[in-house]
Amino acid sequence: MSLVFVNYRVADQPLGAAAIHDALARRFGADQVFRDCVSMQAGEHYPTELRQALEKANLLVSVIGPHWLTVAEAGTGLRLIDRTRDWVRGELTRAFQRRIPVLPVLLDGAEPPRADQLPEGITQLAQIQAMEVSQRRFGDDLERLARRIVQLVPKLVVPRLFVPPPEPPGAFAAPSTLLRPEYTVVPFAGRAREIADLRAWATDSVSASAQLVVGPAGSGKTRLALRLCEQLVASGWLAGIVQGRPPAAQIRDTSAIDRPLLMVVDDAETRADQLTALAAAIGDRSAVKHAPVRLLLVSRAEGGWLDGLRAHGDKRVAELFKTIGRWSVLRLSATDFGAQYVAAKAAFAEILDLPDTEGGRPAQLGTLLDVHAAALHDVLGGTPADAPVAALARHDRRHLRGLLRSAGQSDLDTAGFATIAAVATLCGPASAEEAAALMERLPHFLAASPEKYVAWLHLCYPGPHPLAPIQPDALGEAMVAATLAAQPSLAATLAAVCPDEQIVNALTVLGRALPRRPDLAQAVVDLVRVAPAHLVTLGVDVAIRLEEPEPFVRALGVAIGGRRLSTDDVFVLMNRLQTRNPVFNPLRGALMTEYVEVFAKPVAGEAGQNTPVPPGLAGLHQLGERLTTLMTDAFVGFVDPGSGRFPTGPEGESIVPRNLLDILRRLTVDGTWFPDDKEE
Repeated sequence: MSLVFVNYRVADQPLGAAAIHDALARRFGADQVFRDCVSMQAGEHYPTELRQALEKANLLVSVIGPHWLTVAEAGTGLRLIDRTRDWVRGELTRAFQRRIPVLPVLLDGAEPPRADQLPEGITQLAQIQAMEVSQRRFGDDLERLARRIVQLVPKLVVPRLFVPPPEPPGAFAAPSTLLRPEYTVVPFAGRAREIADLRAWATDSVSASAQLVVGPAGSGKTRLALRLCEQLVASGWLAGIVQGRPPAAQIRDTSAIDRPLLMVVDDAETRADQLTALAAAIGDRSAVKHAPVRLLLVSRAEGGWLDGLRAHGDKRVAELFKTIGRWSVLRLSATDFGAQYVAAKAAFAEILDLPDTEGGRPAQLGTLLDVHAAALHDVLGGTPADAPVAALARHDRRHLRGLLRSAGQSDLDTAGFATIAAVATLCGPASAEEAAALMERLPHFLAASPEKYVAWLHLCYPGPHPLAPIQPDALGEAMVAATLAAQPSLAATLAAVCPDEQIVNALTVLGRALPRRPDLAQAVVDLVRVAPAHLVTLGVDVAIRLEEPEPFVRALGVAIGGRRLSTDDVFVLMNRLQTRNPVFNPLRGALMTEYVEVFAKPVAGEAGQNTPVPPGLAGLHQLGERLTTLMTDAFVGFVDPGSGRFPTGPEGESIVPRNLLDILRRLTVDGTWFPDDKEE
C-alpha cells in the first residue's frame, strides 16, 4: 500500500491541513492518506500508530503555515521546532532518514523556511521546492498538488484504479470461491503462445496501443490477463485489472505516471464509457510521456461495440482503438484440459485437505472453467455431473445450511439467500456506494429483514463489498436462473425499483445466459414489459455487446407484442433501429407487427370492443384484414427469416424463390453488398 503522511503543526493552521487531507483522501482513498487525529481510532497508542504509519509512508506532505516556525512553548519561549521531541521535527527527520519524498506545502502567507532557521536533521527542507495553496485558488492549487503527488508516487493511483489483491477466502467461504481466477488456487499453465504474443505487443516500440482478447465465458481470459500483469510487474511495470468504475480523477492521473503502464479492462464490451475515458487519458499521457501505455480489453464478443469506439468523435479515442486490427484479435482456443484437470484436482485437494482421487472426465467438458469446476466437484465428492458448475451450486447450498445450523440461525432460509444473490448478480453494484443504494431497495424483493442475509452471503461469497455479484459468472447465472424459476415476479420488481444502470446490467446478465438457458427468455420479457419503449431502447444497446444476441433480441420482440406501445413509442423505436446491423432483424419484425396493430387495424374503443363495421362492408373489411395480415407476414418474414412468417404456398413452399429472397435481403436489410457502409 502507498501512503501519504500529512505532517502539520496543530498550533499553526490545522484547518488548512485538514482541508488538504480531506481533498487527498477523496482523490486517493481514505486508507491512502494519514493524518493523526483522523486516521487513528480511539484507544490506539498514539506514538506506536503514528510511527508505524510513518514507516509505511511513501511520501510526506509538510503543511507549513505562517506561524509554523515561530510557535513557541508557553513560559520558556523555546520554539517548538527546536525541541528534540517535537513531533513535527521528528516526523520530518524520519522521512529524510528513510529518503522518501518530502513535499513542502505553503499555506496563505507562509514563507519557505531558510536552512539557518531549521534545526539539525531537517535543514534540507529549505532546499526543496515548495508548492503554494492559496484560499483564492484553493481548488486549482489542490489539483496541482494531487497531480504532483502522483508524479512522486505513481503507485498511489493503483489502489483505486486497479482491483486490489483479494484476501484469501476465509473458513466461511463457499467451495465455489476457489474457482475465482484472482485467488490463483490452480497454478497457471499453458497458453505459452498467447503470453508470448501479448508480451511482444506490450513491449513494442509504439507509445500507446490497445489489444483485444476474445473468448467465451470460462475460457481463461482473466487468468491470462492476470498472468501477463504478474510478469510485467516483475519487469517494473504498473499493471492490473481496472476497477469496475474507478473515479474519473484516477483515470486522468494515469497521464502523470512515468513508468510503463498496462491497464486491463475485463468485460470490455459492457464498459464503453470507461474505455472512452481511459483512451482520452492515454492520449493525453502519450503526448507528454515516453513510457509506453497499453490497454488490454478482455471480452466475450467483438461486435459493434468496438466499431463504435473506432469511429468515436474524439480523435484520441478513435486512434487508440484503431490499433486493434481486425486480424490481430487474440481469440482463445481450447487448451490441454487433461493436464488442467489433474493440476486443478491436486490444488483443490491440498487446500481443502481432502484426498486427491483418481479419474479424468474433461473429455466432455467445454471450457477451462468447466474443467476446474469438475475437478473441485470430484474432490468434494458426489456423482459426476454433466453440468459441474450447477453441481457446485448445490455444494454451496449445503455449505450455507451447515453454517446456519452451527450458528443457530434456523430462522434464515436458503430461499432468502438465493433472492439476495440473484438481485446482487443481476444488478451488479460496482462500488460500496452502489451496494448501499441497492441495500435500501432489497425490502422490495424480500419480505424478511435483509441485513442478516446480506451479512451471511458476504461471508460465503466474499467480495470488495457486500452485494458483490456471485462469481464466476457461470455460477451467478445458474443461481439467477434457479431463483427466477421459483420467483418469476423478481424480474419485473427489479425493473420497477432499480435505476437504468442496474437494469442494463440485469439485461446483460440475462442476455449472456440465454443461449445456454433459454428458460430465461421469459424473465427478459417480464422485465421489459414494465416500460417497453424505454427498456427496449436500453436492450438495443445491450444486444450489440452480446456474443450470441439473437435469443435476447427475440425476447425483446416478444416483450413489445400485444399493443404495449403507443404511436410515439413505435416511431421512437423505428428511428432507433435505423441501422443495417442484422442483429436487430427479429426486433424489426416485431416492431412492424406492432406498427400494423397500432395504425392499420381497427382501434379498440373505450369499452374494449372494436369499432363497429357497417354490415354492407363486412366482406370488404375482412378482405382488408387478410391482406394486411399477409403483407405483415411477408415483411416480417423478409426482414427476419428466423420468424418463419414469410407466406408459403399450399405445399409449404415459399411464394417467392428463396434464392431471390436472399439476394433482396443482402441488398436491403443486411447491407452486405455495401462494404463502405458502416454499421452503427
